[in-house]
Amino acid sequence: MNKRIQIWLLLSVCTVLKGYAGNVCDSLFAVFDHELESTQAYISIRQHRIDSLLRLQSVEVDPYDINCLLTSEYQHYKSKEAREYVVRNLESSSRNESRYLESTIRLGFLLASTGNFNEAKDMLEPLSVTRMNQYEKAAYYDCMNHLYGEAGFYSKTEAMKQVYFHLADLYDDSLAAVLPANSARRYRQLEAQWRNRRMYDSSLEMNDSLLMSTEEYSQAYASYAFCRSETYRMMGDEDMQLEWLLRSAIADVRNGITDNGSSWMVAQICYNRGDLGRAYRYIEYSLNNSNIYGATLRHGQIGPLMSIINNEYQMRLNKQQRMLYALLAAVSILLFVLAMLFILIQHRNRNLQRLHIETEQLNRQMAEINGQLSQTNMALRESNHVKEEYIAHYLNLYSEYIDRLKSLKRDPEFTQREVERFYQVFDSTFLSLYPDFVEKFNSLLQSESRIVLKKGELLNTELRIFALIRLGITNSAKIAQLLRYSPNTIYNYRAKIKNQAQGNRDDFEDRVRQIGTFTF
Repeated sequence: MNKRIQIWLLLSVCTVLKGYAGNVCDSLFAVFDHELESTQAYISIRQHRIDSLLRLQSVEVDPYDINCLLTSEYQHYKSKEAREYVVRNLESSSRNESRYLESTIRLGFLLASTGNFNEAKDMLEPLSVTRMNQYEKAAYYDCMNHLYGEAGFYSKTEAMKQVYFHLADLYDDSLAAVLPANSARRYRQLEAQWRNRRMYDSSLEMNDSLLMSTEEYSQAYASYAFCRSETYRMMGDEDMQLEWLLRSAIADVRNGITDNGSSWMVAQICYNRGDLGRAYRYIEYSLNNSNIYGATLRHGQIGPLMSIINNEYQMRLNKQQRMLYALLAAVSILLFVLAMLFILIQHRNRNLQRLHIETEQLNRQMAEINGQLSQTNMALRESNHVKEEYIAHYLNLYSEYIDRLKSLKRDPEFTQREVERFYQVFDSTFLSLYPDFVEKFNSLLQSESRIVLKKGELLNTELRIFALIRLGITNSAKIAQLLRYSPNTIYNYRAKIKNQAQGNRDDFEDRVRQIGTFTF
C-alpha cells in the first residue's frame, strides 16, 4: 500500500477515535456531575452498613471478625476509624500469632496509605518472614511494596525516591514468587510491571481481564479504572486518561469512597483545559472528601492545586462581578431611556386618542355620506351618466379622506388599513351598480387569461383599474392616485390586460366602457 495512503488512514482512524473519546467524556462528565449531587446519599449507604456491623457487637459474634469488617468499611472512608478497629484487633490478638500478624500487616498498610511511613516501617520490619505461611508472606510483601512505593512517590529528594523505588521493586519480586498465577493481585502486579516497562498493549490487555472479573462501577472497578488511566497517561493519550479517571471517580462516588485520587486528577485536567468551573467544583469535592477521610497526605496532594484553582476562580469571579456592575450601570441607563420613551409614548398615545376621536367623527360623517350616496344610487340607478358622476365624486371624496387621515395620523399601518377599507367599500359599491361586471369583463378576455378571484375577494387590482375606466376615469395618473399606485404600475397593468383581450386590443377599453349599458 502507498505510504501516503497508510498515513492518511492512520490519521483518519486517530481523528475518529479522538471524536469518540470526546463524546464519551462529555457523557461521563454529565453522569459524574449528576452523581456528585447524591454524594451524601451514597455515603449514607456505607454508614448504614457500618451501623449494622456496630449493632452486631452486642450479640455473640467474634469481635475480631466484626472489627475486620469494620476496618474494611472504614479503610477507604475514614482512616482514623479504620486504624482504631485494627488496633483493637492487634491488642486483643497478642496470644494468637496468626491474628496478631494479620492485624500488624493491615495496620502497617493503613499507616503507609496515610503517609505515616516511619511508623509503618518500624512496625513491619521486625516481623519474621520465615515463620509466615504463603498467604501471610504475600500480604507482607504486598504491604512492604506499598509502603516503599508510596514513600518513593512522596519523597522530596530524587536520591531517596530511587532508594525507595528500588526497595519497592525488591518486595514486588518477592511478592511475585508467592502469589498464585491466576490471582487478581498477580494480574494487578503484571499490569503495573508492563506499564512501567512501557509494554502498554500487554498492560491494557491485563487490565481488560481485571475489569471483566468485577462488577462495573464497584469498589474494585474504581481501582482498576484508575490504573488504566495511568497507562493512558504514560502513553500521552489525555482523552482516554480522562475517560477512565471519570469512570473511576463515578465508581468512588457510588461506593461512598472518600479516599479519592481520580477526582482531583480530573480537576487538574479540567484546569489545564481551561474548564475552570468544573475544576473548582471537582477539587472542592476532593478536598471535602479529604477532610472526611482525615489523612494529611491527601491535603498535601490536593492543597496546592486547590489554591491555584481557587485563586484563578476568584479572579474570574471578580472579573465577572466587575462586568456585572458595568452591565447593571448599562441597564440603569437603559431603564432611564425607557422611562423617557414611556413618557413620550404616553404623550403620543394621548395624541392618538385625540386623532381616534376625530377619526370616529369622520367615520360617522362618512357613514352619513354613504347613506346619502345609497339613496342617491337608488335615485340614479336608471342613468349611467349620473351613476358615473356619483362614483367619481365618491372616489375623490374617499381619496381626500384618506389623504386627510394620513396628514392627521402619521402611521403607515393605519393608512394601509384605511386604503384596504377603501378598496372593500369601492368593490362592494361598484358591484352593487354593476353586479355582472366580472363575468362581462372576463368574456372580453381570452379563455386562458380570464381572472379568477381568490376566496373573499370582490375585485382585484386589474378589475379595479378597468372598473374606474368603466366609470370614465381613463387617465393613468388619476387612477394611480385613487388606487394608491404609481402611474407606471397602472400603465403596465392596462397594457398586460389589453394584450390578453379577444379580438382587436385597440378598442378593448371602449368595449369595457360598454359593460352595463342598455341596448335598445
